[in-house]
Amino acid sequence: MKGEYHHVGMEEAKRVAYPDKLDTLGVASCLGIGILNKKERIGYLGHYCGCDGDFTSLIDQAVREAGKISDLEVAVVGLTRATEEECKRFGADFKVYLEMEREDMELLMAALKSKGIKKKNIRTYFSKKAVENYSYSIFIDTETCTMKVKLE
Repeated sequence: MKGEYHHVGMEEAKRVAYPDKLDTLGVASCLGIGILNKKERIGYLGHYCGCDGDFTSLIDQAVREAGKISDLEVAVVGLTRATEEECKRFGADFKVYLEMEREDMELLMAALKSKGIKKKNIRTYFSKKAVENYSYSIFIDTETCTMKVKLE
């Protein structure tokens, strides 16, 4: 069965069911969250400008629709660390930026944990060091029941 293909742009979130597919591209300093319900064959994908976006509603929907929370596989990407030079170019304080980045990661992981999603079901792809021109894509295929994360 051939499903439809859906693209998720910045500040968007979508849900698809078998046999549809989802993708989002260019997740760098943004936040990308992919959730695959392997039992029900449902995919959820959001692309947010950091943790300022309403990413919790996507998580809430996936948890509500899951028979068991352990059926959910989660991939979180982005929040790519800017270099000190990039911060200077944009007039941002590098130390403040690093603190905000740390807070965003903690907020996200706390939100997932508060919904009962275990760490073993979460794959994180966060840059440990500052890298320019660094972004991720997430692809969810409900037909093959797979979720792939790719470094671009």
